[in-house]
Amino acid sequence: MNFEVLVVGGGPAGSTAANCLAKEGIATCLVERNLEFKKPCGGGVPSAGLKDLDILDEIRQKLTFNVVRRVKIIPPFSEPIEVKLNNGEILIFDRYEFDTFLRKLAFNNGVQIIEGELINLEEGKKIKATIKTKSGDLLKINSKYIVAADGINSKVCSLVNIKKPEFFWTVSFQISLDNYNNDYNKDTCEFWFGSSHASFFYSWVFPGKNYLSIGTGAKKVNMLKLFIENFIEKRFFSLLDISKIKLRAFKIPRWTKRNFYRKNIIL
Repeated sequence: MNFEVLVVGGGPAGSTAANCLAKEGIATCLVERNLEFKKPCGGGVPSAGLKDLDILDEIRQKLTFNVVRRVKIIPPFSEPIEVKLNNGEILIFDRYEFDTFLRKLAFNNGVQIIEGELINLEEGKKIKATIKTKSGDLLKINSKYIVAADGINSKVCSLVNIKKPEFFWTVSFQISLDNYNNDYNKDTCEFWFGSSHASFFYSWVFPGKNYLSIGTGAKKVNMLKLFIENFIEKRFFSLLDISKIKLRAFKIPRWTKRNFYRKNIIL
């Protein structure tokens, strides 16, 4: 199989890159390891970015989301700061629905999508990739360029010995608003700062359509449980029982001292 560009990773970055390429008539293949994966994420996207990509109108027609027009910043030692987003808004999406929608846009514009895992790369004038599909078949793909959009644990970087970015750890969970009796302003995203519940990062409460996304971050994975417990106590007092909550940990890149390409591999 021959393509001009092979995109590895089918999250928002990979699917958007693939879609933009295909709209320009560039033969593009996108490989995503798990099309059913729902990434742990607050799910907030500024509507201005979606407008710049010329997909906002279609998203409004086809996806469900919550609209946020205020941001509340809670510093550790002073009063909260509330900012109204004049002439702007943040849309809060379910990540599975959002990611699936973006891949469908790319597919409709001619991108070939393969559910499978990159297992080998050979660099040269043409990049030769081996993909193991979900069904176990091996596919050989030749391309002139690769877009490595496969995240912090990038298989592309591992296979061609490119240093991966530094990262933070995050831990998050969602609760249904039906099971949360306290009043909550669904028009506001909260960002909490403080060393007792977030190290060099922040804790957050994002309101989805019918749920709250809650989480925090840390430099070291072994601090996550303590930090999320401290944050729940600080923000929700005794209204949430962490023993009944399913937590999900994930890495996010820091992008410090980072190269964004090597030859014909774009990171």
